Amino acid sequence: ASTPPPFLSEGGRLRGFLLEGDEQRIAQLVNRMFNAPAGGAADYRSLGSNVLLLLGGFERVSCLTPPFDRWGSVAEIMASFWIPVMAGRDLGPAFRAERLVLAVPYIFVDNPMSYLGGRETYGYAKTMARFEPDDAVGERVTMHAFGGNFGREEGAAWRPFLEVESAGSQDGSSQRALEGPAGLVRRLVGDLPALNADGEIVLADLRLTADLIENMLAGEVHQLFLKQFRDAEDGTRAAYQSVVEAPCKILRVSNKLVGRDADVTIHQLDSHPIAQEMGVRSQRAQIVFDAELDMIVEHGVEVARPASALPSSGPAA
Repeated sequence: ASTPPPFLSEGGRLRGFLLEGDEQRIAQLVNRMFNAPAGGAADYRSLGSNVLLLLGGFERVSCLTPPFDRWGSVAEIMASFWIPVMAGRDLGPAFRAERLVLAVPYIFVDNPMSYLGGRETYGYAKTMARFEPDDAVGERVTMHAFGGNFGREEGAAWRPFLEVESAGSQDGSSQRALEGPAGLVRRLVGDLPALNADGEIVLADLRLTADLIENMLAGEVHQLFLKQFRDAEDGTRAAYQSVVEAPCKILRVSNKLVGRDADVTIHQLDSHPIAQEMGVRSQRAQIVFDAELDMIVEHGVEVARPASALPSSGPAA
């Protein structure tokens, strides 16, 4: 059901939607998911209110580690909500950002292998979903998630969660490229001012190093996860918990703007509280683009693990 990393994802066809969340809620989520479990061993700072929804999938996801590399592949359709996060060090008056990472607090997939493997290997917060059409690509896409609202008389079932529909007419912008992954990074983090005399960018209490900026403009980012498993004896705590980063190697990418607006509708479900945790609600997307992508998700790196006494590592985040 699951295989070890690294993983090769090929034939990606994705439509991206730049959405507006709530900056304060996103910051609180990042603190709870990553800083609290890290216990000071690592520091993360969310960057603004932008949230990137990617909808679509990969034709083939396969393992590159022998002998599992001969086991074949699985197609993966997904809807994922990404937020930009800076990893670095808190220096007191300023936060020195050393690398850009992308966290994905919500990700929905259509098959149990992707669901289980993603959660067990890296800590992707994956949950199951059904898409219409099946490839999640088109002028109108709907997604059902398995969940529901909380209450003694309530029950879990397949519920409508996400609807995306094109709006307006073509304006000719579909031919404009986004300059590969660097273009997407610029859209996520916004335009940056020039470097100061120390080779850094200072944004309020945030300092961005020259190496970080160079990597950002090259589209080089890591993915960020909280990997945890519920404790059997005390189910309110985690038996294992760690903050994990995994670099991604982009093999092929092309992006172009879609010359139409898109309306994104998100239905309220207590089991998937994206509005409460990220401030992402139904809205018209700021930017819509199409992407084709091949990539390798490399071996993960355990950045921090709580030092709490066993068997319980800490409160489940």
